[in-house]
Amino acid sequence: FSTGLRNPQELAFDDYGNLFTVDNNCDAGDRARLLHLSRGSNSGWRMNLQYLPERGPWMAESWWDAEEKDLPKFLNPALANISAGPSGLAYYPGVGMATRYKGSFFLADFRGDSSNSGIIRFTVEPNGAGFAFKEMEEFWWNILATDICFAPDGSLYATDWVHGWIGEGQGKLFRVDFAEGDIDLQQQTLYFLQTNIKLERPETLLNLLSHPDRRVRQRAQFELRERESVPALHA
Repeated sequence: FSTGLRNPQELAFDDYGNLFTVDNNCDAGDRARLLHLSRGSNSGWRMNLQYLPERGPWMAESWWDAEEKDLPKFLNPALANISAGPSGLAYYPGVGMATRYKGSFFLADFRGDSSNSGIIRFTVEPNGAGFAFKEMEEFWWNILATDICFAPDGSLYATDWVHGWIGEGQGKLFRVDFAEGDIDLQQQTLYFLQTNIKLERPETLLNLLSHPDRRVRQRAQFELRERESVPALHA
């Protein structure tokens, strides 16, 4: 689907099916890359570059640098250079947090020490046929996070390596609820993600297409697609 990545730990889709990742660097002074991946895109990395003096054109021509303007035309350029140890990546599904977090990605940034590691929140925005980097913040810092995901009820799960590169032999798992989350909406989301969706009326499924949680919207969409006739869709 897409080539030229060095070491992406996780992929994440936004609400419209656009695919993103944050790719690890090659330890030669380059930085990790936020990338929008499209079918047939080439982000520049090749395995043999790791063994060339000073990583060949990767460093000499700054193929990794999101600020570099004179890049080869074949190259799918980075949207930004963010984080130092990208691992887990997740997109906010739409329920569980304050509305201002809609459209946010959350990235576990593992740097070997909890004092300078944590979870980054960032957003992108449409830019022509692609995207541009919009904003970034240290969302949850001083945790040696290795992964992050959102539960069916919108709560956040994060894994913690605890200490150093070798680890303590036992990590931690955190579950986080947010004070600004809508509890009733979270419970409703949980219900529609657990229930037998095939038993729901067409009118209910149509209403769910505008649900705040994209997982609920997608589940309703897939079920409607399987049904032979939904009058409201043929009006």
